[in-house]
Amino acid sequence: MLAQPRTAYPTTCEKRFGLRPTIAARSHWARIEELLRDRAWLEAYETARARYRAGDRAVIFPYGTWKLRVYYRLRCDDPPAACSQAA
Repeated sequence: MLAQPRTAYPTTCEKRFGLRPTIAARSHWARIEELLRDRAWLEAYETARARYRAGDRAVIFPYGTWKLRVYYRLRCDDPPAACSQAA
């Protein structure tokens, strides 16, 4: 019989929620570089957000905050050179 009580839970302790595969790359070093770029963007965004919440309305958010630019009409940085050449 495969039925289980609703209050049942696993009896083993497994390691969970370790790696978050948000960036995939064949090269280990390319993945690390992209993770560092992602972290730098997130830090720039958090800094801009903190300044905006503190009352600085002249703050410029990093490129990639589409919703802030389109819906809220906030100032955002220009795209990097690599993005503008691809278009």
